[in-house]
Amino acid sequence: MEGPSVLGIIVQSNGHTDRARRGLRHGLVLAAAVACVTFASACGGGGDAAPSTTASPTTTSPYGEAPPVDPPGPDDVVLTVTGPAGSTTYTLAQLKALSGEPVEIDEPFVEQRISFTGVPMSVLLEAAGIGADARISTVALNDYSYDDVASLFTGSDAIVAVQQDGADIPIDKGGPIRIVFPDGSPAAGKKAAWNWSLSEISAT
Repeated sequence: MEGPSVLGIIVQSNGHTDRARRGLRHGLVLAAAVACVTFASACGGGGDAAPSTTASPTTTSPYGEAPPVDPPGPDDVVLTVTGPAGSTTYTLAQLKALSGEPVEIDEPFVEQRISFTGVPMSVLLEAAGIGADARISTVALNDYSYDDVASLFTGSDAIVAVQQDGADIPIDKGGPIRIVFPDGSPAAGKKAAWNWSLSEISAT
């Protein structure tokens, strides 16, 4: 890919400004819009009537065909979490530092067993002061959103995954970060909640 990379427009780790965040978001949104797909789903699959969602483009592949872009660097902001305690930004490196042990999960879109490593979503919500009864919105890079109560995620041991099978998650596989649920958890069957190419979590 000639010229500056899409993710090259980034701020230094000691000063993430709104302008730079918009640069990152706008740079990724085209790739994510192609990479994300809904079958009445979460940046992914079909969901229930009660939660609020906005649709993303459809394609023949679960993740679509993304143009080649550079992955985010370790100091690039990939997630913003906003709650009563304020807004906190996380770089990929920071999320990796908070990550637990790998969990092998039945991924419902590609229908394969995949090992995911990531941060328990409960850790991120607690840090933002978001309680179990609060309603939250999870937003992808292409502006797909899934809204539900926080307890759906915390009660299902939701993970904000930063790696799959020991490697960073490319955008054409739902990266750089995505929400996944362990097998048998209450939200595992809610495909709409498996929001991939995640960029924001906020209390609504």
